[in-house]
Amino acid sequence: MTAQRRLDSTEANLTRIGDLLREVRRQLRPLERQAEAARRHGGVVAELEALRIFTAGRELEGLRRRIEAGAVQRAELDRLGAELRTELARLDAAVMATEAKLSAQGGDDVGDALVRLEALRERVRGVANVLTERRRGIERDRGASIDRGVVANLEAESARLRSELEQLEADALALVPEAERLA
Repeated sequence: MTAQRRLDSTEANLTRIGDLLREVRRQLRPLERQAEAARRHGGVVAELEALRIFTAGRELEGLRRRIEAGAVQRAELDRLGAELRTELARLDAAVMATEAKLSAQGGDDVGDALVRLEALRERVRGVANVLTERRRGIERDRGASIDRGVVANLEAESARLRSELEQLEADALALVPEAERLA
């Protein structure tokens, strides 16, 4: 009997193992699909990371090029600034030398004449501006007087036409008896 119970127990275990295998196989398919989706997701994530790294690399390269171009431009501007400062210093020295020569030669008169000339030039500019403003004012006044003249002419014409109309109405009234007689 013991052997029989063992056989029955083994058979029951086999049946349970069969049931468990069916259950595991049934659950295995969705798990395989999930595993495949996880693998695909991992691939997409890796590709996305690679694209981000690539994009960041391109941006870095663009920024490096801009920095290099800015450095070249700055060096050129520094060089140009140095040239301009040198030229300015040379011109300042030339002006000071010329002023010294003028002073040595009694150039105060020339300097005074230059100051007077500059003052006269400013006065001429001021007078020219005043004349321009006066010309504009005269043109505005002339435009206004022309407008007033036109209005006066139109009023005179209107009065003349009114008197003509009154004269014609009087003439028409005078002709009414003649028209009635002829009718």
